[in-house]
Amino acid sequence: MQSEDGPNPWWWMGKRSFPIVRNWVTGRDVHTHLDVSMAEWWLAHYPGIKNL
Repeated sequence: MQSEDGPNPWWWMGKRSFPIVRNWVTGRDVHTHLDVSMAEWWLAHYPGIKNL
């Protein structure tokens, strides 16, 4: 694409592109029990992992 006429900051995508508008804060995560368990394990073992 040679034109720079899309919406900011997507000017390089052209004028037919549109930003995705969400009614929630971006970066919203959905966690399962597996994710929570892995985070708990990581926090419990972080000092040892940091020393590797």
